[in-house]
Amino acid sequence: MNVLRESPDIPSVVREYLEAILSGTLPEYYLKRLITFRDGYSSELPAVDVRTLPQVTKSNTHTFKCQTNVMIGITQTLRSVVDDGVVTSNKTKEAIINFLESDLNFQVGDSNNQARMDRVNDILDKVISEIR
Repeated sequence: MNVLRESPDIPSVVREYLEAILSGTLPEYYLKRLITFRDGYSSELPAVDVRTLPQVTKSNTHTFKCQTNVMIGITQTLRSVVDDGVVTSNKTKEAIINFLESDLNFQVGDSNNQARMDRVNDILDKVISEIR
């Protein structure tokens, strides 16, 4: 594990993931990530294109779940909890797969945005509950 901590070539997010594998704390690693996605980003659906808002990531001001980069992080994390065997319930795995196959494309003014955000929050709650 010293190589992981000392190597400047390993990005911190990769380092955290590898350390979680080696230490047997992968469920805790994913739980932390999923809680951050659920609670650390706003579910608000701005009436403007979020790409036009200034990003202040230290306090997560103007950082929304509907942003493409956040949604990519959410979907990749959900895929990984299944691939890494952290989620074992077939019902939850199926819910994740159905979520990943659903329309997750947020567009300004789209009447389906609230339903999309509800699905995002629902799947995060479901997976967090299972991992806990």
